[in-house]
Amino acid sequence: MDNLQHIDELLRSSASSSANSFEVDASDWHAVEKKLRYRKNRIYAVWFFLALILVSSSIVLVKNNKVNSTITKNENQPTTNQIDSNIESQELNTAPETTVDLPNYENNNGLVDNKVQVPHTNGPLPNNTSVKENDLHTQQQIPRYPIIAVKAPNSIRPNFEFSDYWMPKNIDPLSISLISFENPFLTNKGGKNNGDNHKLGYWEAGFSFTPSVSGKFISENANFAGLINRNYYKNVANKENAAFSNSAGLNIQYHLPSNFFIASGLFIAQRTESLNYNYTITETPRVNNNEITGYTPLPSVSFINVNYNGSNSYHFVEIPLNLGYKQDISSKFELRGQLGMSYLKLFNLNGVKANYTTLEVTNLNDYAFNQSNLAANAKLGVYLNKERFTIGAEPIFNYNLTSLSGQNAAIKVKPYSYGFNISTNYKFKN
Repeated sequence: MDNLQHIDELLRSSASSSANSFEVDASDWHAVEKKLRYRKNRIYAVWFFLALILVSSSIVLVKNNKVNSTITKNENQPTTNQIDSNIESQELNTAPETTVDLPNYENNNGLVDNKVQVPHTNGPLPNNTSVKENDLHTQQQIPRYPIIAVKAPNSIRPNFEFSDYWMPKNIDPLSISLISFENPFLTNKGGKNNGDNHKLGYWEAGFSFTPSVSGKFISENANFAGLINRNYYKNVANKENAAFSNSAGLNIQYHLPSNFFIASGLFIAQRTESLNYNYTITETPRVNNNEITGYTPLPSVSFINVNYNGSNSYHFVEIPLNLGYKQDISSKFELRGQLGMSYLKLFNLNGVKANYTTLEVTNLNDYAFNQSNLAANAKLGVYLNKERFTIGAEPIFNYNLTSLSGQNAAIKVKPYSYGFNISTNYKFKN
């Protein structure tokens, strides 16, 4: 670079002489300086590119060395089959062993083991200890390498099924603290996980209470619509409103191994309506062939004043059948939803009601109501999910699919209710 700068100075001095002044001007010198700058930048770029290649090559070499060392280490480790074969020829642990004569059972590899060495962890068994064939539980296939560790009688019961393992009959199962695996690289029987509730079906049962609001939808029966008084909707239907109600009872659920469950139970359900009648009957309808053909005015002395405030209640025995689905939302809470049908058996009535033809108030027992009804119900809520119990809070909606009023009634009545169900269930597990 110093040589280039020296040449630059020589060219400038020579060009400034009068002999050469006509050949070079200022624009030419600018072009020469620009070329020199580009050459200088190219040199910097070349050095940067070489440094980048060197660093990248170093990183690739280091990574390749790590991968090769990992592969070599894995190749030196024994496979599952090699370990399984080594277990057959080596002791499972350093504890003393007792040889037990067993009947000829097939093991997992199709071989026959009529002698099994049983390691134990609480010292050697007495020399005269022996286990005969008739002393063994043989309902299940015998594991290849069972381990029995005996502790005090007050030791905690282990979390496994005793039927999956063999043991002498004279050993109290409550004193067994550990029974080993068939093979440390094989899963247990059937892939079950006894500690996972989602892998096994179980029952839940408990009590539910649902405060709610009850109302009704009304419609006309086309076959008897002619019997409806022209003042019915104004004086009666618009004065019958929703009211508070409730239901309570026993619920029972069976939870399948999947997230689905089936729910039923036995409940006492209530449907209610509030009444606020305030009108005067001034005419009498004339009925002919199930139809009002006219109205006859009443004398003023015969007017009927109707002024009543109260409520009606209808009591049912409810048996639901729902299909539910649950989904964990945390370690302690889960979301549950149910959808299904309910059978409602009407068994009690309390209150009065205005007749849709005459508008006169009569007792509910004077009307013909359907004793058997069907309803649809749906609920969705959050449950606190513990090991042995659940507490749930869920909105619920119930709607009658069949009319509560009789087939010959001019007005069809379909009650509904919506509320907040609170339930507490106990889990019955295996």
